[in-house]
Amino acid sequence: MRKPAVPDYASFHTDELYQSLDTIREDLYPENYAALTAEIDKRSFKSRLELERCYKALNEHRFPDRRAALVEIYKQLPTPESAAAAVTKPSAKKTYNTWWRRLWALLIDYVCVFAVYAAVMLPLLLTGVMPQSVGDVVGAFSGIMFIAYFVWCHAAGGKTVGKHVVGVRVMDAGESCGITWRQSIVREIVPIVGYVIGSLLLIHLLVSPSASVQELRESGMMIGIWIMLLVWDIANILTPLFNKRRRALHDFIARTVVVRQRGPLRPLDEVRS
Repeated sequence: MRKPAVPDYASFHTDELYQSLDTIREDLYPENYAALTAEIDKRSFKSRLELERCYKALNEHRFPDRRAALVEIYKQLPTPESAAAAVTKPSAKKTYNTWWRRLWALLIDYVCVFAVYAAVMLPLLLTGVMPQSVGDVVGAFSGIMFIAYFVWCHAAGGKTVGKHVVGVRVMDAGESCGITWRQSIVREIVPIVGYVIGSLLLIHLLVSPSASVQELRESGMMIGIWIMLLVWDIANILTPLFNKRRRALHDFIARTVVVRQRGPLRPLDEVRS
C-alpha cells in the first residue's frame, strides 16, 4: 500500500497545525507526525488570541505537556492593552525633544507680556504723566506679574501662550498628571525672590528723599540681583542639553518635566489618591 505524502506543513497557519496535531495518530503516520511537530516547534505566537485558539485545539488528555507549555508562553505574551500602549507610546527622543521649542515658547511669552506692558506704560512715561521713579517701581511689579503669569499658566494647564503655540507642556516628573501650585511656584522661586527684593528696593525711592534712581540702579545689591537672574536663566537654558529627558534646573528642583503636547492632564491629587 502506497504511503500518503507528507503534507507541506510550512504552508499551514499555526492554529491549523495544532488542529492537525490533535487529529493525527503517531503510530499510523510517524513521518507525518514528526514533520508536524517539528514545524510546530519552529512557530512563535504573535498574540494571545492566536495562542488561545491553538490551546483549545489540543486534547487535554493527549497533550497535557504541550498545553502546559502554551500556558507558560501565554503568560509572557503582552496583553492587548500593553501591546496597544507600546504602539501608541511616543518615543522618548520625540517626547523630550523640546529644547528649541521651549526657547521659542519663551520668546513668544516675552513678546506677549512686553506688548501689554508697552501699551500701558509707554504712553504714560512719554507724556510725563508718570514720573520715572514711579515707572521703575511699576516696572518691577510688572516683572512680578510676568512671573505670576508663568506660575498661573503652568499650574492651571501646564502651558503658557508660548508653550501652547509650540506644542509643549509642563508635567509632573512622573508624567501622569499636571503640576501643583507648589511645584509651579518652586519652578520660579529664584525670579520671584529676585523681583520681590528689587521691588522693595525701588519702593525705597518713594519713602526716602535722599535716594536716587541712578544710585539704586548702580547699587551692589541690584547688580547682584541681575547677575543672579542671569545665571539662573543661563543654567535653565543649558541644563536640558545634558540629560535625556531635557529637564532644566528648575525642573529638577520642582520635580517637573517638559514634554511634547499630550491629551488633557489629570489633577495630581486625583492621581495620588
